[in-house]
Amino acid sequence: MEQHPFDDAFPDLKASRRRRALISLAVVAVVLAAVVLALLLPSTSRCDGAALRSFISDRSLPYAMIGEVCRFDEPLATGLRDLAAGPPDRAQLLTLKALAESAALLREVCPEGPRILADAAELPPEAQGAAFIERCDMGPLGPLSAGELAAVGAERLALALVVHRVLTKTDPDAAVPVGRRIIRGH
Repeated sequence: MEQHPFDDAFPDLKASRRRRALISLAVVAVVLAAVVLALLLPSTSRCDGAALRSFISDRSLPYAMIGEVCRFDEPLATGLRDLAAGPPDRAQLLTLKALAESAALLREVCPEGPRILADAAELPPEAQGAAFIERCDMGPLGPLSAGELAAVGAERLALALVVHRVLTKTDPDAAVPVGRRIIRGH
């Protein structure tokens, strides 16, 4: 085998490349292990039952305050905090941000959820809700009237489904009332 003239001039080059490759493989392995653990570990989301029932009955609290009543896993918790603290005129944008950060949860309830939200954003506001339920199963939250669909954007329907899914694991009796409250926007 013929040696290249630079092989003698740069003997540490091969070792350096080998070290970088090993470090890259180690980083990829750690990241994959973290993702697998995150998927396999049970959710730490939980709600205080009495506070949750008080939230459901107190219509003066904005629906985004559910993040203060229940402890959700990240990034949903951060998204709900941002939504609760943000100005009402930015609610749609903050809801979309929370859903984008919680895309894995959204895909659990609607496999094509992120794409459907993107498609719905191209429609007039009054048609977004109907477009969302055409492609995502809203059955767990019960039937929706035409008036509810005209008044609600696809992003709130998606958030309602995501929160409903999390609550069915922690407090199943509250899942539907909270989901319906998010849809109604109060």
